[in-house]
Amino acid sequence: MTSECLFYFIGHNYKYPITSVLVGVRGTPFGIRTSLFDVEKCTEKGVFFFFNPQLWKRKEDFSQFKKKKKWTVISPMIEKYHFDGVLQRGGYNIINRQLILDERSHKIELKGVESLKCIARSDLLENIVNTESFVKYYKETKGSDLFDI
Repeated sequence: MTSECLFYFIGHNYKYPITSVLVGVRGTPFGIRTSLFDVEKCTEKGVFFFFNPQLWKRKEDFSQFKKKKKWTVISPMIEKYHFDGVLQRGGYNIINRQLILDERSHKIELKGVESLKCIARSDLLENIVNTESFVKYYKETKGSDLFDI
C-alpha cells in the first residue's frame, strides 16, 4: 500500500520525474521510497528511507474531532502518524536536496543519497529530515532570519 505521493521534475532538455512515496502495509508505515524514472530504459532507480514508526505515531487521536466528508477514506498512515505535516512542509524538498544525481548533458541518473560520507541506496529518514535540516532549508528558501541566534 502506498499513500501520499509527490512528483518533481529535474533536467534541462528533458524533464525526468522524481517521485516520493510513503510506503506501508495495512496502515503501518515502513519508509519513504524516492525514485527517478529512466525514460530510455523505462525503469525506476531509487533510494529508500526507513524509519521507526513508533517515533512518528500521534500520541492523541484527534480524528474524532475532525469533520470527515461522507465518501472520503483517510489512510491510516496519514491519520495515525505525523507524516503529513512534516513531509508536506518541506520534508520532501529536504529529501530531494540530499539525492546525489549524475547530470550529464543528455541523461540524469540517481546515484543514491549521502550517508556517512559515502553513497548509499538506503538511509534512516531521521538522518535526512531533522530539526537541523529544516532550519537550514527554511533559511535558504524562505530567506528567514527567524532561526538566527
